[in-house]
Amino acid sequence: MPAVTVHLTDHLLEFVQKAAERETRPVSLQIRHYVAEAARRAGGNGTAALAPWPPPLPVVTPANIGEIKSQLAGWAEERDSLARREGKVGAGSLRPDEQNRLAWLRDTVKSLQSHVAIFEGIVQPEPRRPAPPDLRGSHG
Repeated sequence: MPAVTVHLTDHLLEFVQKAAERETRPVSLQIRHYVAEAARRAGGNGTAALAPWPPPLPVVTPANIGEIKSQLAGWAEERDSLARREGKVGAGSLRPDEQNRLAWLRDTVKSLQSHVAIFEGIVQPEPRRPAPPDLRGSHG
């Protein structure tokens, strides 16, 4: 296993040392534990080639609105499936990566549905509010 040097501020080193003491492990294994937990929560299988999370929202355009609607349908189905599983078994029934995925699906579907609705003219966008007077600057 390759060795890695990690530089920590005094504050972070103290934090890791205290956690290592509580869990009766050496500092190096505590850092390894933190990294392994972060990888597990990200849903990765330990590979370094994880996709950025959360992925950026696609932009709705006339050229891709059909594709976006298709993605939305798939994501809504996946969201509903995870939500049903969470509802039947209760809190803690989803793995951490599934909980993250469900939260992302809920936010993404809601946001993109509103983008599509605005684009199709079903819903009018809210007018932009003027900036507060102190941010407008002086014109004179």
